[in-house]
Amino acid sequence: METKITTVLFEGQIAPNEISAFRGAIMKMFPDENMYHNHEDKGFRYAYPQIHYKILEGKAAIVGVGEGAESLERHWKTGDICQICIHDEARELKVEGKYTHYFSPVKGSYRYSITQWIALNQANYKTYKSAQSITEQASLLERTLKGNILSLYKGLGIWLEEELVAAIASIHKTRTIRYKHNELISFDITIHTNFPLPVNCGLGKGVSKGYGTIETIK
Repeated sequence: METKITTVLFEGQIAPNEISAFRGAIMKMFPDENMYHNHEDKGFRYAYPQIHYKILEGKAAIVGVGEGAESLERHWKTGDICQICIHDEARELKVEGKYTHYFSPVKGSYRYSITQWIALNQANYKTYKSAQSITEQASLLERTLKGNILSLYKGLGIWLEEELVAAIASIHKTRTIRYKHNELISFDITIHTNFPLPVNCGLGKGVSKGYGTIETIK
């Protein structure tokens, strides 16, 4: 099974603290397409988001997955210019390029970097902070990593017939962040897996707002 993934990359740069405002500005452009704000007619959509708002190469970007990719294909083309407002400041963003690739779960050996991965919910965060050793913390994070990957696959409509292996090779950076009014930790990590992950997409919590960006390590 293949999943279509389309990335729209803009020439204009945005800062990490502007992603939510960037998301809000784009949502206003497509008020009738629920995927842009991850809602359904009955309320919040709890499945894996089909539209992710990100910073890639220091530039504003939108990543579409599945139906989200189809929407980006319909609405955006290279050279398009949109006028948006971020924190009461008018901005002009020009589409630098639109790139599509197809993701499929082929077993192998893979290495990725994950940036600003929000691994833990509020309860697990307390467990992590109260752990008696680094080993306990690492075990909790690796269990969460595996669960996050399986949830991502489920969101793409993929069920693995073989066991997923996922290990954290290193933690490069941690940040204390505020997410939905809670204090949590985000991690910059390098991981090894035996099944691939969709590059430019997100893993963990807050993926529609730029958290947990997946990048290939060559």
